Amino acid sequence: MEPYFSDRKNLYNLTAQNVVKRKYVDVISARLCQFHMSAKNVNSRGLKMGQVGVSLKIMPTSPEVDLEAVKAKISESLKITDSKIEPLAFGLKSLTILIITPDKGGSGGTEEIEKTVRAVEGVESVEVDSVSVI
Repeated sequence: MEPYFSDRKNLYNLTAQNVVKRKYVDVISARLCQFHMSAKNVNSRGLKMGQVGVSLKIMPTSPEVDLEAVKAKISESLKITDSKIEPLAFGLKSLTILIITPDKGGSGGTEEIEKTVRAVEGVESVEVDSVSVI
């Protein structure tokens, strides 16, 4: 699946419905597009810059870990914009979350977020799924 931000010329024409129609079935991508196009994030020239959407895939330590509880613990320290729980195999599920954060510029922008998520009890690993400037 190609990222929906790959076509910068059509960026302002995208809506969540168009993302789904164009076979971008990733719910996180559609939610990020909705956030991007919401009135509070659009200024007179189009897009308010300076924010980054970070999608993280979180793996639990075991199938018995309650991912809703993990999500609640993460939301105490980070603002989660959207989330979904996906089944993997043998009863194991993963949690994918979307976090909108200010763009600090430079490299290493997701390290603090990853460190915060890894510190939560029940989290085995954290993988950055995607990072998009919005």
